[in-house]
Amino acid sequence: MNAQFLQDLAESIGLGDNVSYEDLSSFSGQDIATALIGSYDIDPDLLPSTLFTGITPGMMEGTYGKTYSPIIQAKQNPLITSLTKSVEGKQGAAAYGGFADSYASEAFKQGARDVYGKGMTDILTGVGASKSQSFQNIFDLMTSWKETAQDIRYQ
Repeated sequence: MNAQFLQDLAESIGLGDNVSYEDLSSFSGQDIATALIGSYDIDPDLLPSTLFTGITPGMMEGTYGKTYSPIIQAKQNPLITSLTKSVEGKQGAAAYGGFADSYASEAFKQGARDVYGKGMTDILTGVGASKSQSFQNIFDLMTSWKETAQDIRYQ
C-alpha cells in the first residue's frame, strides 16, 4: 500500500478529483460526510458528520520516511561506533597484523560488515513495518468511512 493507493481511495469516496496525498489530513468529518452523501445518494439526516473522524497529521507523519530519520540515525550511531572500535581495536590489529591483504584481515572486515549489516537490516525492517502500519491505519479508517455509508445506503 502506498500514497497513490490512498489518494485513489479518497477520490473513490468522493473527496474530490486529483486529491493530493498531503491533503488527506485536511478533510473534516463534515467534508467526509458530505462526500459520502453525494457518492452514495444518502439522506443527509442519516449520515451526520459526527460519524466520521478525519485523518490526523500525526497519522500522516507515520507514512513519511523523514519521520524515521532521527530514529535510524540514533540506532545507527552505536553500530558505527562499535564497528569503528572493532576495526581500530586489538582484534582489528591482530587481524591485519601488518598484512592488509591477508585472509585474516578480509575475514575480519567481512565479519564486521556482517554485524553492521544485520543491525541496519533490523533497524530498517522495524522502520518499514512502522511505516506500513501507518499506511494500514489510514486505509482502515478510510475504509470504515466507506463501509458506514454503504451500511446506511443499502439497509
